[in-house]
Amino acid sequence: MTDYKSQPSSDIRQYIWDNIVEAGILNDYDYYADGLADPLMPIIPAQQVPEFNNLLPGKTYMLYDFEVKAIPVQWWMIDESFTLTVISQNYEVINQITSLVQDLFRRFDESGVSLNAYLQGGSVFNYHHTSIESIFSPEPFGEEGDYQVGSVIIFYSYSRNTGADGRF
Repeated sequence: MTDYKSQPSSDIRQYIWDNIVEAGILNDYDYYADGLADPLMPIIPAQQVPEFNNLLPGKTYMLYDFEVKAIPVQWWMIDESFTLTVISQNYEVINQITSLVQDLFRRFDESGVSLNAYLQGGSVFNYHHTSIESIFSPEPFGEEGDYQVGSVIIFYSYSRNTGADGRF
């Protein structure tokens, strides 16, 4: 039976976070919340914002969502876009994260190779190419000391391991 819990956005999210930590832009030790054994990953869906803000107020975090594009005649290839919105009180951190994401996903086929190498066969997805649809610079503060927001939209194309009938 197919496990439909696996989502490409989970691979993308983990890849981005590990690269942010490796680049030293954010430190995963800053994301331990009281009472939790493991640090929180600050790349979250929008519905988790209240909990995240209550557990780690003032920390930089990122929202993500994804959109599956129209399935073409070549049904084994799926195109999606992943929007990463960086929310921080630090303008430079927003720029660093969006620049890193641009560097990770701008190389089309080569970026797909890098993502697959990172996953080391631990995913049901095979990424063929990625690109950057757009990057939005941080918006100005609404009030002094308030959060700023910048975002990047990543496009990627992948296939999924299928059975003989072409189903997942």
